[in-house]
Amino acid sequence: MPPVPRPLAAPAADEPPRLTARTLEGLEWVLARELEAIGARDLRVGRRTIEFSCAAGLERETLYRAVLECRTAIRVLEPLGRFQADAPDRLYAAMQAVDWTEQLTTSDTLRVDAAIHDTFLTHSLYAAQVVKDAVVDQLRTPSGRRPDVRLRGATLRLALHLVGNVATIFRDAAGRSLHQRGWRMGEVEAPLSEVLAAGILAIAGWWRPGDDPTACTSGEPLLDPLCGSGTLVIEGATIAAGMAPGLWRARRKAHGFFRFRDCDRGLATRLVEALEARARPPQGDPPSGAFQASDLDPRAVEAARACAAAAGVAARVAIEQRHFEDARPSAPGSLVVTNPPYGERLPVARAGALLRRLGDWLVQRCGGSRAAILAADSPATKHFGLRTSRRVHLMNG
Repeated sequence: MPPVPRPLAAPAADEPPRLTARTLEGLEWVLARELEAIGARDLRVGRRTIEFSCAAGLERETLYRAVLECRTAIRVLEPLGRFQADAPDRLYAAMQAVDWTEQLTTSDTLRVDAAIHDTFLTHSLYAAQVVKDAVVDQLRTPSGRRPDVRLRGATLRLALHLVGNVATIFRDAAGRSLHQRGWRMGEVEAPLSEVLAAGILAIAGWWRPGDDPTACTSGEPLLDPLCGSGTLVIEGATIAAGMAPGLWRARRKAHGFFRFRDCDRGLATRLVEALEARARPPQGDPPSGAFQASDLDPRAVEAARACAAAAGVAARVAIEQRHFEDARPSAPGSLVVTNPPYGERLPVARAGALLRRLGDWLVQRCGGSRAAILAADSPATKHFGLRTSRRVHLMNG
């Protein structure tokens, strides 16, 4: 296994900033393979963060493709500048040095996020406020018009990284977290992140990121007997169908880069058209039982079916209401992948009993298949009763 990434070293003020992708802890090497597959170079892999560059002349294409095609990215950030700042007024002056007329008009909207570490400010919200003030003050007209702040759906989303006395300002090419594929429907308690679902399928060896998107799975049938809203199996079905994770939002031009004033719309259109062509339904019916999901809660089943329909894979995924002990893999050599309830949803004693029954069910009903279980790091896991071949530490959020 690759080493667990450590936080990246603090940047020097004269070090040129690079494209940056963010992910969940434990998925860094999965995202690294995805980025390399779209042409990213010189990767620096840190905890939850990957910095990368790309071939000359392909910067914009690589940026757009990272947003559209990387399943385990949460954010993709494009640098606008790096500055030295050791006080709030110097940070304000540094942000004022950027020509914001290239990014915004007074009728546009703005959001600023900030991450700070070992620096002169102690509150990230104040750091974001300083950046916001610098931007809107530069653009304010004599009549007082200026861009408004909007937390959801802003025209431009900025991200400040302030480490020590070095401030780097990025624009967010995704606009919103990329786990929001655009197909989630209905509501269930504690839904699994789509990014984490993709990462689990990769870690389990079912999905091979970086391979040809039309032949990048192991081909094993998938079964989730505790499916909730169906995220694991639906994500798997979209992978098998060659559907890029950013395609649904791209159809509505909902990604951040579509709102950039310098967006290359011709390039964006060509990339989306290529993804649409790749996602065309295969000839004939999908293999029976290739994707199975079930849950005892009728509301979860209803939500899962709505999500599968919105994702365009309803014909590929069989979703039933049943107790997990009544579920069966469609064939030997399947992968059982599931996220049983834990934490606040289930006390430790009940979680332990559920895991014991789940382990017994795997032994008695799933012979010849593999299993990948996302479980809380709690005393309840000792009741599972099966020896694991591999443990990976992951963070859900």
